[in-house]
Amino acid sequence: MGHPSINTSRRAGASYIPRIRVRYFTGSSCDTKKSCPILSEMAKRRVGECVYCGKSRRLTDDHIPPKGLCNKPRPSDLIKVPSCSSCNNGASRDDEYFKTVMVLKDEAGSHPEAVGIRSSVFRGLQMPEKIGFARDLVQGIREVRVKTPAGLHLGRRSAFNVDLSRLDRVVARITQGLYWHHRRSRIPDGFEVVVFSEDGLRDLDTPERERIRRDFVIPVLKNPCHAVGRGVMRYWYASISDQPRALAWVYEFYEDVKFVALVSPAP
Repeated sequence: MGHPSINTSRRAGASYIPRIRVRYFTGSSCDTKKSCPILSEMAKRRVGECVYCGKSRRLTDDHIPPKGLCNKPRPSDLIKVPSCSSCNNGASRDDEYFKTVMVLKDEAGSHPEAVGIRSSVFRGLQMPEKIGFARDLVQGIREVRVKTPAGLHLGRRSAFNVDLSRLDRVVARITQGLYWHHRRSRIPDGFEVVVFSEDGLRDLDTPERERIRRDFVIPVLKNPCHAVGRGVMRYWYASISDQPRALAWVYEFYEDVKFVALVSPAP
């Protein structure tokens, strides 16, 4: 059976109501109670394959989920994957955008970790480089009708415009990192990661939306749940076809915002 095909068309925007520990050498300048400066420096200069771009470069640790989503002190169970500085630093703007959207969203923003970082988000919006984003955010606020999945109207609430493509990029990068974490190899060449937010799925026609739910979401959720970062992120994953390298992932951030990611051969 070949991998399932999917329709990736959707609109770009939508509304939301998002040290190394070592054994030490005796007789050296390192002792048994402190980190060895020689080995720590070697670790900082390690060279290898970046899980994102695949190039052999000097590596740093990238955190999954992005550590900015968690309150300080950071949780000890954040997953670390080897990333080059270019890929690591290049994702910081999208990570900040993701964090801001999560904190401002109704249900996600009530999660204890989101509450803990809320003040830092608001301080960030006052920085000169964030003025444009803050202005667009305010100008995009509007009243929308809210109803339950069953169709019951809950009245009107304030909502703001969200660039779903930026949220999807963060989840796609998380998927690349988790693929390496679980498989100890990068996503193969010729494969792609396609991400749908819960809101993005609404842009698909009903048969396609139901097919993704039936063929991917329901089977994946039957597998073990992995929780990281004091509940900031939970995820499930499973094979989705006769190709063992093709995987489907379901994510939940702050016990509210959900995404589906598909790793499959590119068309």
